Amino acid sequence: MLKISEKTNFGIFLLLAIAENEAISLHDVVKRWPFMSQGYLEEIAATLKKAGLIVGRKGKGGGYRLTKSMKAITMLDVIRALDGLAIVETSTHTKMRDPSTGSGGTFVGWCVSRRLWGQVQQGIEKTLRAITLADLVRESKKYATTRH
Repeated sequence: MLKISEKTNFGIFLLLAIAENEAISLHDVVKRWPFMSQGYLEEIAATLKKAGLIVGRKGKGGGYRLTKSMKAITMLDVIRALDGLAIVETSTHTKMRDPSTGSGGTFVGWCVSRRLWGQVQQGIEKTLRAITLADLVRESKKYATTRH
């Protein structure tokens, strides 16, 4: 099962809030979604800022803004910024041994498995690269109109 971290989900919520408002304070994001803590959002915002996806301005009329158009920010960008490069991770390689030799490293099963997960990683990256923040904003608006 592929697990998406809370950090990534909250980062997407934050980016949606910024995109829908052009600029927004973290205080206002927490008012909209009270299950998020402002401190945690500050950490996420700092990471997104470091990745070049948002910029913040203090004071009156301040808040966080996108640095690129919504169409230019992909979900792959967001996940890589918040969770790193590997989307598919496996830790079994340290436990695997070739049953005939007892050694690791050249075990054929490991090589095949690694190729499989590499292909899965590439497929997921392709899909995430195709989904933009603009797509999520559009989906959010459609969902909001069907709920009322």
